[in-house]
Amino acid sequence: MTIDLSNFLSLLSTGAFDTPLEVQPMSLFKWQRLIRYAEQEGVGEFLRYGIQRSIYGENVLKADERISTNQMYEYRHKLYAKFVNKPMPVTRFSNKLLRTKINSIFHDEVHSYNTQMPKLALLDMISHFLKEAFTGRFSFLDIILIGLYLRQEGDKVDFNGLDENIASLNMKKAANLVGTILIRVFGFSPDEIQFCNDIDDGYYDLIAHYFNLSFEEMIESRHKEMTNSITVLGAHDHSRISAKRGWHYAKYHRLEAISSWFSNTINSITMVEE
Repeated sequence: MTIDLSNFLSLLSTGAFDTPLEVQPMSLFKWQRLIRYAEQEGVGEFLRYGIQRSIYGENVLKADERISTNQMYEYRHKLYAKFVNKPMPVTRFSNKLLRTKINSIFHDEVHSYNTQMPKLALLDMISHFLKEAFTGRFSFLDIILIGLYLRQEGDKVDFNGLDENIASLNMKKAANLVGTILIRVFGFSPDEIQFCNDIDDGYYDLIAHYFNLSFEEMIESRHKEMTNSITVLGAHDHSRISAKRGWHYAKYHRLEAISSWFSNTINSITMVEE
């Protein structure tokens, strides 16, 4: 594991879940670069709070970058609060059959005698993480949101019903990946992640693959900005890159992987023609 990735994961764990882990020394330049990457991934607040609580906080962060404990508590609360009692799913899968199934699950649950909204919120978050993966993005923020939600609402979730829904959507592998990361990276106990039935041994390779790829792209983009070297990528280029990245997650839901790949490819071709 590279120092950049090791520190990134350790600091996210501390910042998001107050789990202090070992952090290795780096130059100020590398610290600042890691902060820029965290901002790019939507987890900048967690990384800065993690740095602040590490032995390197005083040497890395400026005074106006520091975050109080109360501010972090409020920030975490706002992030997971929007998922509470959400009536319908946001996730729109590319595959029509999968879309129909998840809409049916939400419709039936919302109109049932004993509606279980915490279960639906968690199912939606896992679904959204999978959808993001197939568009070429491994969302660290989605994993953190799921963890925060479990810490706050986990005792209200009908995990037996959640398992049935996950199975009907053929998302067991995706759920196991999410659960494995929460357990192995962020220090959750298996009892907290009852939807994780098997540890996914490939979790680290997926994290490292995405981190290294996106981190190097950020560095290259930054270098071009500083040297006034501009390479314009069209929308079709981004669709092509997303399709290539997303296929890396094909084993987690082959039908959605194929649908997403065709969708991205068709969008790319259409944009080229235009």
